[in-house]
Amino acid sequence: NMKIKPVFAKFKGRDAVAISMRYADGGAQNDWYRFGTPGHAQRYQWSERVKYVAERGSEYWYKLSYHVPNDIDASNYTLSLFDWKAMYGNAEQGVAGGLSIINGRLTFYMLTGDGSQSCQRLNDQSVVCQQDTAFLNLRPSASHKGEWVEVIVNVKWDEEGHVRFWLNDKLRAAVSSNNNLGGARGAKFKFGPYRNHMDEFRTPIKDVTVHYSEVARAKTCSEISDNCDMLINQIPSQKVFTFNMSHRAICNGGGETCRRF
Repeated sequence: NMKIKPVFAKFKGRDAVAISMRYADGGAQNDWYRFGTPGHAQRYQWSERVKYVAERGSEYWYKLSYHVPNDIDASNYTLSLFDWKAMYGNAEQGVAGGLSIINGRLTFYMLTGDGSQSCQRLNDQSVVCQQDTAFLNLRPSASHKGEWVEVIVNVKWDEEGHVRFWLNDKLRAAVSSNNNLGGARGAKFKFGPYRNHMDEFRTPIKDVTVHYSEVARAKTCSEISDNCDMLINQIPSQKVFTFNMSHRAICNGGGETCRRF
């Protein structure tokens, strides 16, 4: 339902796409009216085709750069910058991980635990699922707004797999042997702004423009980066590693389900 189409042009020295979102444009039926009242969510995302979904047991390297403005207004809702959807057959069912601004905090998240999932069907086309998910809040940094931010993620979707997350070439999180997709066959990557939980607040939701550049997926690090030795040398031996995080929690639904780890 986005009335403003993406614009492909140079932005701050890079070939980029600008995606603008206006609250007044609403959203698709199952986003905007997800829980019965208007104003819940809206999105403009690009998605991998189903036949290219990263299958369980496969390893991939993802890269993208994003730019959000200094005055971005995401302090009272969630703005997802990219994510992975767990795939059951050809259908999406739950989120496997991603990077979002949640109530003003830059947060990386990923599935964890034994993979057990509980789902609620809202209608014929919409299912909401909950599964143990680790949320990692990055410490506030001026460099996360108003300039290009470079992200690299190395993922192997498997019970004995791993998730490794670099921000501006610095390893910020690495979790091994705890990346269980449950019954899903794999995960599908999406990027583009996705705003949700806007209906929980009665304050005006401002328009926003997010820029993206250098979006890629590959099977090896060398296909997406010239700094692989430096990146790989940062990977620790311990199963759980985080750097410069303000908060770590595992949640399975609302805030009352969260526990520190």
